[in-house]
Amino acid sequence: MVKTAVSKTAIPCSNQGGPAKIYTKMKILKNILTELKKSKWPKGKELLVLSIYALVLCGIITVIILGLDLVFYKAREWFLNL
Repeated sequence: MVKTAVSKTAIPCSNQGGPAKIYTKMKILKNILTELKKSKWPKGKELLVLSIYALVLCGIITVIILGLDLVFYKAREWFLNL
């Protein structure tokens, strides 16, 4: 006989719904909020620096994709005019 391990934090599954299902959803939301409160959130200056970094990176990627698009467009036009 094979024994299976049961987690103490496992959420019971109820196929009928009802109060047990609502209770588990509330418990999940409460756990999520607890974990969010434990998280270290960036302060104002750090948030500004990271936002600028993300925008610059998006701009660079946009320029690269635009360049590739133009190169492929010109290559297609060149092949069609042969």
